[in-house]
Amino acid sequence: MSRGDLPLPRPQRLDAPIPFPVPTPDPHALLCERCGYVIDGLDDGPPAPACPECGLALAESSGAKRPGSPWQRQPDYVGWLRTMRDIHLRPTKMFRALRVAPETDTRLQIVNQLLMPALVVPGFWFVMSRGSMAASPMEVLLFAVVFASMTAPVTLLLGWIEKRGVIFFAAKRGWRIPEPLARSIINHCTLTWFWAWYGLVLGVLIGPVLDRQLSRVATNTLIDAMLPVAPPLLGFIAGMLVFETLVYVAVRQCRFANVPDEKGPSITPLQHTP
Repeated sequence: MSRGDLPLPRPQRLDAPIPFPVPTPDPHALLCERCGYVIDGLDDGPPAPACPECGLALAESSGAKRPGSPWQRQPDYVGWLRTMRDIHLRPTKMFRALRVAPETDTRLQIVNQLLMPALVVPGFWFVMSRGSMAASPMEVLLFAVVFASMTAPVTLLLGWIEKRGVIFFAAKRGWRIPEPLARSIINHCTLTWFWAWYGLVLGVLIGPVLDRQLSRVATNTLIDAMLPVAPPLLGFIAGMLVFETLVYVAVRQCRFANVPDEKGPSITPLQHTP
């Protein structure tokens, strides 16, 4: 066969689909925090100090830009209150400053689990005290103990599932979110879990009212059976949407995160912790 008879290589189509899953960035590389472009060494000389892919200033991808959330900087009641404020009022800014801190973030999860009844039970008692379900202080305290013992395992399980989901989808999309960072994200977002439980409790309270009103017009047996269950379930799902939305915001802000060097302000890559 002559050289001219050899088949020519097929040109690659410009609109060819990107391989899926996308390869995960090198855990030891310094990345642009907007687009994930490797910017190692670009700050030492030309070209201009900006990402050649998206134009973000290299200084914006410095690990020094991630000093930590208010809780990570001050793990006490003041830091907790400020973190609660920021995660509701300015979540994008807070998660842009988030850093990997497994020790303090684990304590944050414990604190959230302990404070969950303190956030939910007073609202439950307030609603009951103005209706036909008036409860004594002892009954409210008993409800708090039962509520804490029942919701803690559910919260831990759902948080673990959410963390595994973040790691899985980050790997599929080529984002760099190791397990410690995913844990930091979920532990901060558990600050909003009380919305889901408030929705459930309020659904339980308004369920009988809706049941009495709708049962007059509902003639289907299946609908009659679902009426007591639907309000608590819908309330819980509505509260969960707050949690899921904040997880999405956090992942978008941390998908190419870098961390500061422990020896100084120089930039170093995000690394997996054992």
